[in-house]
Amino acid sequence: VIRELKLVTAGGSVFAFVLNASLPYHMLAVCAETLPRPNWELELYIIVSLIM
Repeated sequence: VIRELKLVTAGGSVFAFVLNASLPYHMLAVCAETLPRPNWELELYIIVSLIM
C-alpha cells in the first residue's frame, strides 16, 4: 500500500512523505483474523450469491 502523508506547519510549510507498507504473505491470515468484519458483510454475501 502506498499513501502520501502531508504535514503542514503553522508557518505554512508543507512536508510531503510517501509511505510504503508491505506485508509478508504468511502474515495475511493473522491480519485478517485481527480486523473486525463489517456488520453488512453477510447481507452483501447473500445478495451477491443470489445474483450470481
